[in-house]
This record gives sequence, structure tokens and C-alpha cells, in this order.
Amino acid sequence: MKALRRYIPEVNLEEERIPPEILERMVVIMEDFLSAYREITPTAMREVYAEVPQVHWNEVGGLIQVEQELMESVEWPLKRPEVFKKMGIKPPRGVLPYGPPGCGKTLLARAVATESEANFISIKGPEIFSKWVGESEKAIREVFRKGRTAGTCNNILRRTRRDSSKTWLRIR
Repeated sequence: MKALRRYIPEVNLEEERIPPEILERMVVIMEDFLSAYREITPTAMREVYAEVPQVHWNEVGGLIQVEQELMESVEWPLKRPEVFKKMGIKPPRGVLPYGPPGCGKTLLARAVATESEANFISIKGPEIFSKWVGESEKAIREVFRKGRTAGTCNNILRRTRRDSSKTWLRIR
């Protein structure tokens, strides 16, 4: 559509057909793709609500030690993988923040996603639980599959049990 918009002034919209000489001159250039890319949402992102949160470390107060640990275990491996590879260190695949409701687990996960420039998918426990055998596991696998197709993504499972106060944060 972006490429067609360049040729609209040359086309007489009253005519039933576009003249062949105009059709032969029509080309799609890289600029058309880039301008269209800014306006679309990838398919994997449409299936699951993935966001790029706008929470920065300076908005998280009083958790300096936790912030540092999350930076080292999540942000650094995503931003500087060559350093970890050079040192022979295998970064963690996920972290499990825990604490009472309202202590900032989700806020920290959003800040990590923002600072590591990753997408963020939040799933509440009731959204994935099913009474049918194997359906809950299938739903979790599907969420992580969609997270992988969406690129660098932080998947967060919240309140996976009614009495649970844990949040699972999966990286990559």
C-alpha cells in the first residue's frame, strides 16, 4: 500500500483499469518496507498481548540490591552476551522473585524488560489453568512459544496458585 500511494496522483480513479505503462513503472523500494514496518504489529505479537513497558530503574525505589542482582542476571546477558561467552559463563534462563502481594515483583519484571529492551508478556494463573489433563501445560508451552517468536521477550506468570506469592520470570 505504501508503494501504491506514491502512484495515486498519476492514476485516474474514474477509469476502470490502470494504464499498463503506469503498472510497468511501479516498483516497491526498501523505504516502502521500512515505513510499513513502523505501522504493523508482527503476527506473534497479535496473538498474545506483548508490550514493551516503560518502567525504568529510577522508578523502582528502595530495592537497590535486588535491582543490581536483576541487572547482572537478566539485563547484562541480554545486552552483552559476548562477554559471558568469552568468560565461559552460562547466564541463568530465568529468575523466581517471591514475596507478598504488592511488594514490587511485577514492577521489577517490567523494569527489567524496559532496560533490556525486551517485550513483556504478563499471564495471570487463571488464564492458563484448565480442568482437563495436559491443557494447562499446553497453554504454558504455547505462551513460551509465542514469546520466542516475538523476539527477546520476558514472559511473566503471575499468581499461579490462589495462595501463591511467587512470580516466575523467564528470559529469552
